[in-house]
Amino acid sequence: KLLASGPYRLLILLALVFLLLVVWYLPFRWIERVFGLLGLLMIVFMAAAIFLHPDWPQVGCSFLPNIPHFDSSKGYLLYAYLQTGARHRAQALQQELLTPR
Repeated sequence: KLLASGPYRLLILLALVFLLLVVWYLPFRWIERVFGLLGLLMIVFMAAAIFLHPDWPQVGCSFLPNIPHFDSSKGYLLYAYLQTGARHRAQALQQELLTPR
């Protein structure tokens, strides 16, 4: 998301298309060169990140999952269920769990 302020899903799609085109059309020697160069660019990115002196505790916290606070364990279970990708089933579960009896 930090690369561009635009839609990052479009960037993911473009990266996938790039990967498929490189693997499909280039010989192995050029695949090695392309991905070797991308690896070097990643190292340069990490060196630039270190020389910019970021707030390291904040960087470390960004690796931890951001889970919202819920009042009951039902909320955490619902959140975990939603995160697994089963959103269509989770809507029915949400109605069942949160409906007062």
